[in-house]
Formats: sequence, C-alpha cells, structure tokens
Amino acid sequence: MKRIAFTSLSFLAALMALSCGGPSGESSSAQPPRSQPPWHEGDRVERAELGSIINASRFGDDIYFGGQLQPGDLALLREKGVKTVVNLRRPQEMEQLGFDEGQILQEAGMEYHLIPFGHELPPDEQAYGQLADLLDDPRKHPLLLHCASSNRVGYAWALFRAKQHHLGLSAAVNEGKSAGMRSPRFEAHLHNLLLPKPDDRDDR
Repeated sequence: MKRIAFTSLSFLAALMALSCGGPSGESSSAQPPRSQPPWHEGDRVERAELGSIINASRFGDDIYFGGQLQPGDLALLREKGVKTVVNLRRPQEMEQLGFDEGQILQEAGMEYHLIPFGHELPPDEQAYGQLADLLDDPRKHPLLLHCASSNRVGYAWALFRAKQHHLGLSAAVNEGKSAGMRSPRFEAHLHNLLLPKPDDRDDR
C-alpha cells in the first residue's frame, strides 16, 4: 500500500509541474511574442510639436517621426526623453547640412544610427532589418525616426507595422501617411509588396 501511495503522489506532482509550465513554475505563454510588443497596443500616429522638425508626429510616447532636425531642437528632444535617433537620409544628403548630426546627438547623450533609405524599392534588406530591430526594442525608446521631410519615414513605418506587427495593408498605409508618407510611388509599392499573391496552382 505504501508503494502504491508513493507512486500516486509522484504522478500527482508531475501533473502539477506540467500545468505550471515546468519546474520553474513559469507558463510558456507568460511573455508576449516579439512581433506584438506591449508598447504599441492602443497607440496611434498623431501630430506632435518637435521644435523646427517639420511634419512631426508621434506614436504614443515611444516613437517620434519627422523631417530633418536642427541643433536647436536638442533641448526639446531631451525634454521628451528621446534616447535614440535613427536617420534615414543618405550620407551625401547629410554633407550639405553644415553640422555633424551624429556628433551633436552623441554629445547630448543620445544613441545615433544612420540607416540610409534611398528611393530604391524595395529597401535594402539589411538596412530594413537593422531599422526593425531598433523600432521593435522598447529599451531604445523613446526613439526619433527622421529623414528630410518624413516621407521616407512614413513609408518605413508602414512597412514595419505590416511586416513586424501584422497590421492590415489599409491600416498600415494610413499610419504611414499619418507619419509623413506622401509619395504615390511609395504607397503603390506597399500595395505590391504586401498584398497577398495568388497561388500559381489556382491557374492550372
């Protein structure tokens, strides 16, 4: 009888461990999937005031969008708590500014990334991957994403939201426009890239 009782208790303990997700007692569903981070839930793109930065907008308190910043905007960016600035402009564009954006931002204590997005479509996969990693990392937030006028920014944001967060095409395009996308070419490319392709087997 003692042996039967011991076996029953061992079986019951094993069942309890499985129901708790293993010996650690942590459920495998405790952490949200990376493609649906909690920081984006319920947020939307809205207009924002960011000093001299044109076409400025924000996504909650985590992501800011806009055109080219100026040295005089640093105090306001610090006030907003911006930790990271991502610049989508090309190096040849930056040479015409008359100041070193990366240097002044780093001296102000902000992390700086130059990830050139030209007008080539689709964007370079390596560049997109680097951008997506930064946008999807709450430790880098608040983050400012900028180009010259926020046109490329809006396109990049729509692409990111559709690919990383599985936002529908229409909603992603609308968010992109709210974030500054104005180019019909960019919008057309999003439709071509994100619309589901018909299965070739359906034509047989």
